[in-house]
Amino acid sequence: MDFSYILGFIETHGLSTLLLSILIAIISMVLDKIFSKKLKLRLYLPFALGIVLNFAINFIINKAFCFSFDIVSAGILCGSISSAISSLIRQILSGKLSKSLTQSIISEILFDAFGDSLKKDTSKNLANYIQKTTIDFCVKEDMSKIILDGANNQIDKIDIEEVCNLILASLGSINKSK
Repeated sequence: MDFSYILGFIETHGLSTLLLSILIAIISMVLDKIFSKKLKLRLYLPFALGIVLNFAINFIINKAFCFSFDIVSAGILCGSISSAISSLIRQILSGKLSKSLTQSIISEILFDAFGDSLKKDTSKNLANYIQKTTIDFCVKEDMSKIILDGANNQIDKIDIEEVCNLILASLGSINKSK
């Protein structure tokens, strides 16, 4: 994630969306630390927080509840960006800061879904596949095979399919915002 991308994001979505994404990343990381393995749905936590907080902000501003696809979409975007921010924070804390935005998002989603059940280069292999193929033409079966090849132990195929859908939705959401 480079500085020009952050400036472009702020120009497109505003500083408030970036700050909300940072807040979601921090809340997600704190909840992950507190509940660790007990939090079964931690994969969806940043996206759920993004949607809920966007609805809450909209409610506070408009003083009425309004369901809107734009609010849900903004929540998913905040969740996607917060995944990248979480990954960036983890990289900084571990002293290994070299991943692309795509790989950061994939790495965070895979970590949230499978923890240490995958080999370290799985996110890199999946990011390389997606960047070579482009998001619009990615084949979930190929993505699933890359994840299965990187598995240290047995992983449920339904979980892999959900993770592939989430990765594609996250990266698609970010690419639409560029």
